[in-house]
Amino acid sequence: MKRIWQALLLAAVAIIAVLLIGHCVENRLGEARFANWGSWLTGIGSVLFALTALITGLLAVKEYGNRVSTAKARWLFELFEKFYEKPSYKEIRGMIDYDNMEAIVGAIRKDEAKDGVFSAEQKNLFDKFTDYLNFFEMVAYWKSRRQLDQGDIDAMFEYYLKRLIEVDKGKEIRNYLEKEGFENLSRLLLEYEER
Repeated sequence: MKRIWQALLLAAVAIIAVLLIGHCVENRLGEARFANWGSWLTGIGSVLFALTALITGLLAVKEYGNRVSTAKARWLFELFEKFYEKPSYKEIRGMIDYDNMEAIVGAIRKDEAKDGVFSAEQKNLFDKFTDYLNFFEMVAYWKSRRQLDQGDIDAMFEYYLKRLIEVDKGKEIRNYLEKEGFENLSRLLLEYEER
């Protein structure tokens, strides 16, 4: 913002300088010869105005880009905090880290059977796993909408996305994703699998 004001101040000074020079030239040359100079000075003033507008526009675009980058960095940090620092996903991350997915795979099988009865503990765990998947579905959706790029996702979540593929030995989790409407996450995992 400071640079925009500096550009505007420079433009104002240039315009005032052109007007003062024009006034001095008129006094020295007389009115008839000044008409020629007037046309010339008008042209110079127009060029200076156009250059000032161009510089101001470029500075405004740069300032906008900086603000967008800052807002995106803040948003990415909040996303990072939500996933890594809040306890919401800690239990599932631990299960994925230590390749301890039997309870999750069992819950998926029970859910697919539609006749299995979940204990309170199983419901709680399955809900946490669904929340975990919803988080990554949101990340994958934002990627599809170009709100996140692959570099952002790789930097923050590549390990857990790859681990989700690694621990899904029977592909039961990925089959579950496709059946239950996690299309964006399913596509994202497929991209990681093909790398």
